[in-house]
Amino acid sequence: LTDKQQELSNAEKQSSSTAQESYLETAELRTLLAEKDKLIDKLLQRGQERDQFLAEVSQKAEPDHVLELRQTIQIMQDKLDEKEGELSKRNSEDHQENNTFSRKTVVVLKKELAQKTEALNKALKRENDLKIALADLQSLLSELEGRSEGQTANVESLTATLKTKEEIITVLHQRLS
Repeated sequence: LTDKQQELSNAEKQSSSTAQESYLETAELRTLLAEKDKLIDKLLQRGQERDQFLAEVSQKAEPDHVLELRQTIQIMQDKLDEKEGELSKRNSEDHQENNTFSRKTVVVLKKELAQKTEALNKALKRENDLKIALADLQSLLSELEGRSEGQTANVESLTATLKTKEEIITVLHQRLS
């Protein structure tokens, strides 16, 4: 009878430890599943935010200085066309001095036009560089946020595991008492 009681006690202990192990594994799997769901939700949200940001960037109007430079270039091109039209009409010898003056004006306008075009190109290049830098910074920020969330999830997982272990220890102490 004592041997049978000993076997029964051993079987109960083994059954209890198996149940505890399965309880721990279940708790860990639930925690991991919850973390995975949180991570998937965050990734979806970031993807939507990134798509929204890219849409906003592409829809933004050109900066005022770029628009102003384009308008200035258009005005200068119009003036240049007018002056060239006037020059072609004035081919007589009488107006040779005026033509020389007009040609000088056309040369000056062409130089100004070239300078304004160069300034516009530089502004556009700078704007593109800034957009690329902004995208890089946002990517880095997203990566850092992901790392932070991963670490937070690990801490939460470890906390849940610790809590589960404490509960099991409490149950075991109660059973032994």
